[in-house]
Amino acid sequence: MLSVAAAVIALAAIGSLAHADPDVERRLAPIAPYVNTGIEILGGANSWSYASRTHVGLDIAWGAGRIRPSIGGGGTFGLGTLEVPDPRALSGRVAIGYYEVGPELRLGLRWVDGGIVDSQVFASFAYLCTDLDARLMLDSVDGVAGDRGMRAALGFNWV
Repeated sequence: MLSVAAAVIALAAIGSLAHADPDVERRLAPIAPYVNTGIEILGGANSWSYASRTHVGLDIAWGAGRIRPSIGGGGTFGLGTLEVPDPRALSGRVAIGYYEVGPELRLGLRWVDGGIVDSQVFASFAYLCTDLDARLMLDSVDGVAGDRGMRAALGFNWV
């Protein structure tokens, strides 16, 4: 999946050598802020989670075509709940709150229209530090611990 994203970005980089309308090029700010927020639901055989996640950062595009490759950096923040099996709970499951934060790298394609905000397709990669509900310090749940890890995602913004 990542190789497909890399191929699309490479094709756009080659296509960006074509010249666009000069007025669009003059109005384009090559560095632009981005803020994305959304809800994600993840699940598996025995556990699932739901969270709100926000991405904030700066993105730079290069080239002269209507579709331009871009690279960005910033941070990602998440707040959610992880539901896992626990035989001690009345329902056999327990919900554990968590908070995630970490730096993010973003690679993508920007559809340039000369406005202040452009549509994009992107892949983001983040290194996350996860902090779990403080109640786990008193009563731990097997297989659940705060830790560090990587996150990769594909996304799009349509403006």
